[in-house]
Amino acid sequence: MIIPIYISLALVHCDPGATRPVGDLLTAIRTVETNGRHGAVGDRGRAIGPYQIHYVYWKDSKVPGRWQQCRERGYAERVVRAYWRRYCPKALASGDFKTLARVHNGGPRGHVKSKTFGYWQKVQSVMPSKTKGAAISCS
Repeated sequence: MIIPIYISLALVHCDPGATRPVGDLLTAIRTVETNGRHGAVGDRGRAIGPYQIHYVYWKDSKVPGRWQQCRERGYAERVVRAYWRRYCPKALASGDFKTLARVHNGGPRGHVKSKTFGYWQKVQSVMPSKTKGAAISCS
């Protein structure tokens, strides 16, 4: 009887239909990118706002508006979530924070690029301890 319970819990954790709040992850990404500064400009003017969103990233998100709106936290978060829904919907649904952070940093295939692993480590290091367990990769 105990074995089916453990199996059920493992399946629920990585179930693509499950939802997991990403607020702590967004806070950690924002901290790593700009320490929360809304008007931040980086990468020689090619990345803007608290999440350092590039024009191509914004365009890929398909969120209506203007790229300059990415300087505003609320709009930028809509862009990040839309980008994740487009490029890593299973990771978003399952709460795979590692994949989400690496895709944010490295593009649609960022989760498989070795250069994004260090970024993930930085993000994970500033996450609250209660959500560090969400770092399990389900992909």
